[in-house]
Amino acid sequence: MHLLIGALSWDPTVRGLLIVITAFAILPGSVYLLLATNIGARIGFLVALTGLFGWLAIMGIVWQVFGIGNRGALPTWKVQEVVTGQVEQSTVEAVSGFPARWSKLELGDRILGDAQAAADKVLSKSAAAAPEAGGHGSGGEGGDEEEAHLEPVFDAPEDYVQVGGYHRGGETYMLTFLHKPHYAVVQVQPVVEQTVAPGAAPPRPRPDTAKPVTSVIMLRDLGNVRFPPFMLALSSTIIFLVLCSILHRRDKEIMAARAATAAG
Repeated sequence: MHLLIGALSWDPTVRGLLIVITAFAILPGSVYLLLATNIGARIGFLVALTGLFGWLAIMGIVWQVFGIGNRGALPTWKVQEVVTGQVEQSTVEAVSGFPARWSKLELGDRILGDAQAAADKVLSKSAAAAPEAGGHGSGGEGGDEEEAHLEPVFDAPEDYVQVGGYHRGGETYMLTFLHKPHYAVVQVQPVVEQTVAPGAAPPRPRPDTAKPVTSVIMLRDLGNVRFPPFMLALSSTIIFLVLCSILHRRDKEIMAARAATAAG
């Protein structure tokens, strides 16, 4: 009975495969059929392929310009180290002499918000155990693998409060094609336990200054959002140009043959 139920619930995704094959046969196939009945099967096939790869090249360029479509990994903060106590204990060379040559991030800064969200995943056990939000292209899977060895310091985000944020680097040059490494440091401290009167609003969390500061050192990974559409545009353009060259050579041969026939 268990084997029978397993066989009935087995989904080999035949439906999705048939949908793709049917769509390909109807859309490009109908264009090829129309061309084949007018200019012949061989030349119609070349013209249909040329139009297909020309459209793919244009679509890849549009995807690359706007960063849409088949995107790569999104930019994200990668945690390098978590230090409890003096930041100088870190083995990351960029934080040597901290906080000299570091810019302080004010509350509400976009950089600080993104860095805090990444830091929560390694500071809190509950945040680390939560499923990754987002789907394809979120860049979260690679980050989980790199941060898996870091043991969370707190049980929940409510157990600590942010006390500071700094960043350094990230400048671009050579028409923004090159950049300096962008580092960020988010500092938190355990909260002071406060009693809440019945019916009163919970007090604002305050850091326990008697306990050490925990610093999360992160490096910005710019990802490769536009790389897949770039490769699509590049490969499609090359194939499109090759097919155009084949059609052009064929036209020259036909014109030469017609000229020879007219001369004879």
